[in-house]
Amino acid sequence: MLTLNDFEDLSFYEKAQYLWDHGTYLADRTYSQFRITLYHLDDFFAEVMYNRIGNKIISIASYEHKGILNKYVEEVSLPDLF
Repeated sequence: MLTLNDFEDLSFYEKAQYLWDHGTYLADRTYSQFRITLYHLDDFFAEVMYNRIGNKIISIASYEHKGILNKYVEEVSLPDLF
């Protein structure tokens, strides 16, 4: 199990690999030309910002606080659950 601090100390490529191997996809959202994807890892969250025009990941940010989930509330469609 990796802590948030351990994750933040990883290189960009190590973070991406750890997300791929251990992350649980939660949701995604669109902002301008970016697709931002939220993952859950151990006891924290990570967001991957992907530039759709440039076709590349530009950042991986990590968060300990569950408040990050508020950014994704609008993307949830309750009728799809029933």
